[in-house]
Amino acid sequence: MLKDLHRLCLDSEMAADAAGITVRKLNLYIEQGLLEPSEGDVGRGRSRHYSFMDMLCVCILRELESFGIAPRHLRSIAKSMNNGELEAVLDSSDHSLLYVFRDKKSFIVARPEIFAFDDTACLSYIAVDIKGIAVRLNETLGSK
Repeated sequence: MLKDLHRLCLDSEMAADAAGITVRKLNLYIEQGLLEPSEGDVGRGRSRHYSFMDMLCVCILRELESFGIAPRHLRSIAKSMNNGELEAVLDSSDHSLLYVFRDKKSFIVARPEIFAFDDTACLSYIAVDIKGIAVRLNETLGSK
């Protein structure tokens, strides 16, 4: 199944390669406040290290970015993902989707069972298959 989520530790080059992005893009996510590496600090001679959950966030951000969501909106989405939404989705046996709803002013991240869907309040939404992304990421990391 999935790799041990707590033991994986990738450097920037390996993490970027696994996520299918450049190291510069990975650093840009950090600079924009979208991602905070699990280990390491900014500075000369200090390397950053990324956990499986960090990598999952990167893959989700990349997917949401492909839908045209601007970095200013990705920040609030990333904050929600870092606050336990991803773990809840991965641990759930019923749902593998995380919904990103857009109302008139902002984006809301929620699992379907805790969000009362109201067609008048939501203009649009994106369903992100978290477990599918996690499995693909795990397969990519397993082949390296």
